Amino acid sequence: MQESEAEVRTALQLDSKNPIYHFGLGLALMRESHDAEGKQEFESYLQLAPDGADADLARQLLANPRRARERYAPDFSATGLHNENIRLNEFAGKVLVLDFWATWCPPCVASVPEIKDLIKKYSSEKFAVVSISADQNEQAWRDFIEKKNMTWLHVFDRNHEIRQSFGINSIPTYLVIDSEGIIQEQIVGINPMQSVAYRLKDKLKNMPELKSK
Repeated sequence: MQESEAEVRTALQLDSKNPIYHFGLGLALMRESHDAEGKQEFESYLQLAPDGADADLARQLLANPRRARERYAPDFSATGLHNENIRLNEFAGKVLVLDFWATWCPPCVASVPEIKDLIKKYSSEKFAVVSISADQNEQAWRDFIEKKNMTWLHVFDRNHEIRQSFGINSIPTYLVIDSEGIIQEQIVGINPMQSVAYRLKDKLKNMPELKSK
């Protein structure tokens, strides 16, 4: 990051009115934990480009510099199985597991009983699961959930928008998101005949929010 910082500083010396250079320097500084200096650069960026392509991100980083150093989950809004409005910020304060799956995926299906056990184990005040389906047949998806009595939140990701926003390229994939919205673990199933839910259970055991007090 020090090399990146030096490069952007050199660019700013050549063109101090280019907002992209201020954004780049701000990002480099915050990643080095120089938050006060980083904020100055983002403020300069917003003065030069208040409606720029990175303006929203600049404002988020000004409000919370840790976003430059941590992998925060992107916000999303989706309609659930029963027409619920599901948004990421509704789970603030909880550990959230996003389960990217499909009814035609053997390890996904094999993991259903284990997800049920996790939901029983942890309080709904501290823990939630949202399963996001890659299925193409919505009715088959609905029938499967009803048949298996999968009573947690479900989303039919019709246009792949949620998977794309999280960069999900294979299933099953579990994302463990902590109470601050930071992705703490990404667990991907490689072998299509092997359940990966046991790895999820191990991670959850060590989440501070879920430990008994």
